[in-house]
Amino acid sequence: LAGPEYLQVFSEEQLEALALFSIKLHGVGYNISLLFFGIHLILLGILMKLSVIFPKYLGALLLLGGIFYIINSLVWFQFPDWVGYIYPGILIPCALGEWIFCIFLMVKGLKSVSSVS
Repeated sequence: LAGPEYLQVFSEEQLEALALFSIKLHGVGYNISLLFFGIHLILLGILMKLSVIFPKYLGALLLLGGIFYIINSLVWFQFPDWVGYIYPGILIPCALGEWIFCIFLMVKGLKSVSSVS
């Protein structure tokens, strides 16, 4: 597989079909990863709501973002015709929670443990 000689056994149409298949397979894998990332955000949001170190609204935003990531992935797999209607609007709550969390950590940071006690 050192050079392109192994591709000579395929016709041009077959190579185009393989390229398109690779692109579509990437989309499937990406949406599977978003499903697991949504679960991660839900767990992180729950932990942040229970924590005294972070404000409660950050946990709620990440929890909401995780729910929307899961909805996005499930719609992508179960109802592919609806993707054009919900995307990219469904990812706005996801991005909003993540951006606010990131900005909060960069600007304000965590409360010190001594001030919490």
